[in-house]
Amino acid sequence: MESLRKAIDTILNGGVVAIPTDTVYGLIGNALDENAIRKIYHIKKRPLKKPLVLFASSIDEAAKFAEFTEEAYALGEEFWPGPLTLVLKAKPEAPKLLVTDKGTIGIRIPDDELVMMLLKALRVPLASTSANISGMPPARTSKEVIDQLNHAVDFIVMGTSGGAPPSTVLDMSGSEPLILRKGPISIFQIENLINREVKLSTQLDLNVLFVCTGNIYRSQIAAAVLQHLLPQHLRGKVNVDSAGTSAVNGAPVPSEVVRVLNELGITAGDRRSKRITPQLLENSDMIYVMERRHLEKLEQLNAAHKAALLSGDDIPDPVGRGYPFVKLVANGIKALIESRILPYISRKF
Repeated sequence: MESLRKAIDTILNGGVVAIPTDTVYGLIGNALDENAIRKIYHIKKRPLKKPLVLFASSIDEAAKFAEFTEEAYALGEEFWPGPLTLVLKAKPEAPKLLVTDKGTIGIRIPDDELVMMLLKALRVPLASTSANISGMPPARTSKEVIDQLNHAVDFIVMGTSGGAPPSTVLDMSGSEPLILRKGPISIFQIENLINREVKLSTQLDLNVLFVCTGNIYRSQIAAAVLQHLLPQHLRGKVNVDSAGTSAVNGAPVPSEVVRVLNELGITAGDRRSKRITPQLLENSDMIYVMERRHLEKLEQLNAAHKAALLSGDDIPDPVGRGYPFVKLVANGIKALIESRILPYISRKF
């Protein structure tokens, strides 16, 4: 492959290459060549205080430059190659220009065949960042690279990037795991693997989605209760929504739901049903479902990694069962949110 050979030669000679990756186009150079790293900063017009990410070919190679705890190693084993960037304490051997003021370094093993071929052929790690002027949208095609960077890079591998969302950035360098950027690897996936909770950077928000079948009873009640109970400092930080796996868009919630919410001190407003959509699932960070069958539906839609049962068991559907049963279900949902969900969400910030 001629473009691969040209990219290898360019990097070995201290140049910078623009290459399509699994996410967007990236600018890459030899991470052990300080001049190449400085050239990337110059091309991007990026301040040196914002370090680049180190691409490694394996965990063993990454461990030459960063301190891997047992948890960090487990995360790498599970999610690499893939869309997870780990921020770890840098070792003295780490390239100085990739180390933050806090002594940390960001590392990823990308799930991209071409980048991995380069890494294995070069036998050196790569400094990487998105191919764009700082503050501008990341380039996704070779034409967009040319349009933005005006041939400033030494070689461009022509093509189109994979278009996957940017990686989840997880800081494991401190006492508490901290998500610096949300991405394809979900909060639940990380917590289930390391068996402890993660926090979110104060700059981030949290999107919570409740899902049932028709989105006129259970998920509407759950969303209304959580919104009502959120303390002031979390309003605007935690966004709450609801949807149904088989909902008819625009159906009003039944009068029993309005009555139950009013009795809980919640104004129902004009709550109407909506069906889950790919965009809604993509934008959600945590999805709480009412029944196991809802998890199965989300599995089909590639969103089960963000989802969990609201209760330890199925919450029965009160449709057609009258006001007393709706109230019973609503009280149970409220108790779950008060005792489990709200404290858990509050600990995220």
